Amino acid sequence: MAAARAFFSGEAPADLLDRLRGVQAPTLVIAGEQDTSAGVARVAAVADLFPNARSVVIEKSGHFPWVEQPALFRQSVDAFLAALG
Repeated sequence: MAAARAFFSGEAPADLLDRLRGVQAPTLVIAGEQDTSAGVARVAAVADLFPNARSVVIEKSGHFPWVEQPALFRQSVDAFLAALG
């Protein structure tokens, strides 16, 4: 719990968005369709920051798609990794 408090209490670097936009690595961003914490729109906005990103929305899932829909989550990750060659 202390680690989580420390993580969320810090300020993001002023150039964080520029840093993310500079990431050239293929990036997969996954959202749960019913995520009321982050929301699909915010997750899509994060994916838009990366020049080489793909976003996936997993149906019938909230904030933890790897727990709530593990098969669909795994399928999404496997497809992303397979496309990398």
